[in-house]
Amino acid sequence: MAKIWPDAEHRFCVRHMYQNFHKIHKGEQLKNNLWAIARATNVPAYTRAMEKMKQDSFDAYKWAKK
Repeated sequence: MAKIWPDAEHRFCVRHMYQNFHKIHKGEQLKNNLWAIARATNVPAYTRAMEKMKQDSFDAYKWAKK
């Protein structure tokens, strides 16, 4: 990918990430938090979404941060 499009942004598919996330972290709120993190389009929005995850579940926050 980097050879063909060196300036392209690379992201992971959240749907697939969520399948792994959900095995450990259950609940609609944590699911919504994960999607909010993925949809963040700038650093302040990402930081707010991560802080919300941290408030709701520190373990889920650590997973998402990793």
